[in-house]
Amino acid sequence: MNIIVGYYDRATYYFLLLFTFLLPLSRVSDTLFTIYFFLYFIIAIIFYRDNKLFKENFFIVTSLFIAYVVVSLMWSVSKEQTIGDASHYIQWFAIFGVAIFINKNIETIDKVITLFLAGMIVSEVLSYGMFLEFWTIKGRGALEPTPFMMHIDYSVYIAVSALILLNRVFSKRYTFKVRVIMALFFMTMCGNLFINGGRTGQVAFIIAMLVAFFIHFKISFKNFIFIISLCIAIISTAFYSSSTFQKRATLAVSDIKKLIYDNNYQTSLGQRVGMVVIAPQLVKDHILLGNGINSQKEVVTEFINRVNPPYFTNYTKNFLKHNHMHNQFLQTFVELGVIGLIMLFLVFYQIAKFIIVYKEFRELKIIFLTIFIFSSIPEPLFLKQFTNILFILFIGVLFGLHINSKRVNIE
Repeated sequence: MNIIVGYYDRATYYFLLLFTFLLPLSRVSDTLFTIYFFLYFIIAIIFYRDNKLFKENFFIVTSLFIAYVVVSLMWSVSKEQTIGDASHYIQWFAIFGVAIFINKNIETIDKVITLFLAGMIVSEVLSYGMFLEFWTIKGRGALEPTPFMMHIDYSVYIAVSALILLNRVFSKRYTFKVRVIMALFFMTMCGNLFINGGRTGQVAFIIAMLVAFFIHFKISFKNFIFIISLCIAIISTAFYSSSTFQKRATLAVSDIKKLIYDNNYQTSLGQRVGMVVIAPQLVKDHILLGNGINSQKEVVTEFINRVNPPYFTNYTKNFLKHNHMHNQFLQTFVELGVIGLIMLFLVFYQIAKFIIVYKEFRELKIIFLTIFIFSSIPEPLFLKQFTNILFILFIGVLFGLHINSKRVNIE
């Protein structure tokens, strides 16, 4: 039995490294990853008999949240006959599989992060090639240089990758030469972020960069002026060197003016604000439990058909009927109510409380949470395959480090 377990763990080691590299490059590998580590979690519980996991608050809170999502199918107003969006949360069980493996194989951590960055560098090369019109991928080229995912999802990936590199540049763990190389890659990542149209990742990147700076340096007026100046320099350079970023930034300003002065919701920003405006009306009769998972589009359609809000154009009404809430927290509130929203906040709270003795990864926890929380404000990241898997991988790694760190402290 020990020989079989040894071979299985070795196979899992290679599979995890391969998956991590392919994460930004393939949807198929993402699906295989969640299935594999969900099964790994089940097998580990049966054969390894390691019950420490069950005592962890994060495990308890997350499992209860997943169960609540699934149970909400019972009162969902959705006419779908499948589990639909609930499947994205069920995939979170793979977090525990990753955590169990990482706890047992802590030396794998650096390779996992490095191979994720390697996969992103391959994606970045392809993206720059599209931008420079050397090639097209899936019919996309210079105007949308995102090789394998939507520009919003890609911007979150780049933000995470760039901040991992910046965190390592700030770290004294690496030699000067290595930090210079990582600084160069950080700059190319910044360029890639701003030639793409994903404002979600761009905003989260700026906020997380501020957080990363103050993690490493004392808060002082001098340092504050420096980091603000750096942010302004990056944004100004992007604005004047990237026509895509310039158009998206100008469009954002235009959207704000139309919303404030003309009460115009027929813009990207206006549609998001429109979702905020109608959200309280969607749950007023089900505020505690929500309308059930998968129900959001149907309750929005019912509300608009019944009330016919005069402040929305027909275009905006049609958009709201056929799209998600463009906000993870609003999406959760409408479908799972106050109880579901509180449970989601508790999941984030338990992640924030992870005890990690390794300084670089303790910093990574804060940076990753910052990016993910702020990116979840304009987009429901858990309903998107690429960003949901990104969450599963990194939280699985961090949870495994947390379990291992507690064991180290005890010993």
